[in-house]
Amino acid sequence: MVSVVSCGGKKVDPLVVDRHMAVDTEVRGHSGTRLYADPSGAEAVSIAGIDSALDEVEAGYFKSLLALSRLLQGDVATCDSLFREVSVVADAFEDDEPLLKEYLSRCKQVRYNIVGLNDSAIVHGYRAYDASIKAGNYVYAVENLSSVGEFQSDMGDMPQAAATLRRAIAMADSIGYNGRRSLPVMLAAVYSAIGNWAEADRYYGMHQAKIGDYSPAVNFFYYNGKGNSYYYRKMYDEAVDEFRMAQAIADSLGDPYMMAMCEVNLGEALMYAGRLDSADMHINSGVEKFENLGVNDRGQAFYISSLLGELALRKGDSRHAALRLSSALDNISGMPPRYVAVHYGRMRDYYRLIGDFRNAYNYQTLADSVKMSLFDESNRNYAAELEYRYMQDTTLLNSRASMAKKEEEVMRLRQGVWAVVALVVALVAVGWAYIFHMSRKKERAFSRMKTRLMAMRMENARNRISPHFIFNVLNNELAPGSDGAIPRLVDLMRKNLELSNRTTVTLAEELDFIARYVDTERMVLGDDFTYTCTVSPDIDMSQEIPSMLLQIFVENAVKHGLRGYCGGKMLEVKIESGEDGVTVTITNNGNMVSPAKYGGTGTGLRIVNQTMHLLNELNHRKMTLSHNIIEDGGMKYYRVTIVVPSGYDFTPIYDNYGTDGE
Repeated sequence: MVSVVSCGGKKVDPLVVDRHMAVDTEVRGHSGTRLYADPSGAEAVSIAGIDSALDEVEAGYFKSLLALSRLLQGDVATCDSLFREVSVVADAFEDDEPLLKEYLSRCKQVRYNIVGLNDSAIVHGYRAYDASIKAGNYVYAVENLSSVGEFQSDMGDMPQAAATLRRAIAMADSIGYNGRRSLPVMLAAVYSAIGNWAEADRYYGMHQAKIGDYSPAVNFFYYNGKGNSYYYRKMYDEAVDEFRMAQAIADSLGDPYMMAMCEVNLGEALMYAGRLDSADMHINSGVEKFENLGVNDRGQAFYISSLLGELALRKGDSRHAALRLSSALDNISGMPPRYVAVHYGRMRDYYRLIGDFRNAYNYQTLADSVKMSLFDESNRNYAAELEYRYMQDTTLLNSRASMAKKEEEVMRLRQGVWAVVALVVALVAVGWAYIFHMSRKKERAFSRMKTRLMAMRMENARNRISPHFIFNVLNNELAPGSDGAIPRLVDLMRKNLELSNRTTVTLAEELDFIARYVDTERMVLGDDFTYTCTVSPDIDMSQEIPSMLLQIFVENAVKHGLRGYCGGKMLEVKIESGEDGVTVTITNNGNMVSPAKYGGTGTGLRIVNQTMHLLNELNHRKMTLSHNIIEDGGMKYYRVTIVVPSGYDFTPIYDNYGTDGE
C-alpha cells in the first residue's frame, strides 16, 4: 500500500482539493444501486483506491465505500471500525474538506437504515445536509433532504416526511435540479401512505408532465412507486400495469437490483389479482435474483419470507408456509407497521388453514390492533400533514408579504432618487443654457479655431487606433499553434508604430500594411484561406487616405467571418474607379454576422465612423459606408462597401495651421 501523506490539518492546496473532488465523484459513482448489485465489486474498487491514495482524505472516501460494501456482506464490525477511522479524518479536515464529512454521514445513513435504525439515519442525514450546505453544494443538500424525508417516511412520520420533501422540492426548483431521484415521486409515495390519493396523483402527475426530462433509472422509480400506490388502493390490475412498465426499464438497464425488485412487486400484485401461476413465476424469479445479489438486509429478508409464506398458503402448501412465515416472524422487530399488519394477517390465515383457531384468533387480534393503530395514525397523519402544509404556506405568505413591504420601501427610495435626478437634470439644463448663451458671444473667435479643433479630434481618434489594433493582433498571434509568428508580429507592430505617427498614409502603404496583417493571420486561418487584392490601373496609389481606414474592416472580416469557419475561406479587397468616384469593396465568406453586429460598437469601427464624420464635415460630397450580405452562385458573402466621391479631400486641415499661435 502506498503510504498516505497527512496534510497536518493545514489549509489544503486547491490542486489537492480538485483531486479530492475527482475521488468524491468516483466513489459516489459506485454507490447506490451499483453498490447493492455488486458489493464485492465495490469492495475491490475501495481496496485499490485505498492502496493508491495520496493522502488521508482520499483514503477516507474509499474507506467509507469499503465500509458499506462490508456492511452489505454482513460484516457490521468492520463497517463500524472503518467509519470510526474516517470520522477522525473528516473532523480534522471539516473546514477545508466538508464533502468528506458529507459522504461519510451519507454512508452512515445507509448503515443505520439497513439495520432498521432510521432515527439514527435521520440524524446523519441532517449532518450530511449541513456539511453539503457548508461546502456550497446545493445538489447534495437536496439529495440529503430527500433521504431524510424517506427515513421519516419509513419511521411512519408522514407529516414530517411530506414537509421535508416539499422543502427539498423548493430547494431543487430554486437551483433548477431535477434530482437523481424524482422528488415529486417520493412525495407522492408519502401521500399514498397517508391515504391522500388526490395529492399522490397530483405529484405523480407532476413527474409524468416532465417524464422526458428524467433518466430511465428515475422513471423506473416513478412506475414502481405508482404501482405501489395502486397496490395500497387494492387496484391490483392497475398496479400490475405500472410494475410491468418498471420491469421493462429495469430489463433495459440490466440492473439486477431493480430487476429483482420488479419481479417481487409484480408477483405480489399478480397474486392478489388471482393469477397464481404468473405470481409464482415472478416471485420466485425475484427471490432468486435477490439471493444472487448477496445483500444482507433485514427488511428485505422479512418482506420476502412473509410474501413466500402467503404464496405457499394460497397454493395450499402449509409446510412451506410455516417455514417462511416463522422465518419472517424472527425479523419482525422494527419493521414498518403496514408490513407487520399484513404478516399478522398471513399468520392468521396459516393457523386457520391447519385448524388452530385459537392462534388464528390471537393473530387476528394482533392484526386488528395494528390496523387500528395504522388507521388512527393515518387520520392523525392526514390532519397533521394539512397543519404542516398550512404552516409552511403561512410562512411563505408572510415571507411574500415581507418582500412586498420591502419592495414598497425600495419603490419610495427610488422615487426619492428620481426626484434628486430630476433636480440635477434641471440644474444641468440651466447650466447648458448659460453655456450656450456665452458661446454665442465667442462664436467669431471659435470659428477660427474650428478647423484646427477638428484636426485635433481626428488626431485623437487616430491615436486610439494603435492600441486597439495591437491588442487584437497580440490576442490572435499568441494563441496556441502560432509558434514562429512572433517575428512577423514584431515587424507588423513596427510598421504600425511608423504609421501611427501619421494621420494619413498613401493607398499603397495601407494595402501593404493589410498584406502584412493577412500574412500574420494565415497560420490561424489554415491552408484553405485565399486572399486577393485588385486595384484598377487608373487608381492613384499615392493618394493619401486616413491610416487603417481599410485595415479595420479586413481585421473584422477575419475575426467575425473567417476565424472558426469550417471550409474554404476567401477574402477579397477590390478598389475600382467610376464616374462618381472610387469604390472600395471588402468581401469575405464564412460566418454570416448580421450588419448590426458587424457594424456594432467595437473600438475600431467607432474610430472609422468618427473619422468619416469629421472628414465629411470638411467635404461637400460625403463619403459613404455600407454593410450587406449578398448571394452569388448559391453562396453567401459579407461585403463592406466604401464610396469616396470624386474630389474628396483627405488632407488634414491642421497641417496648414499647425504653428498658429505658437
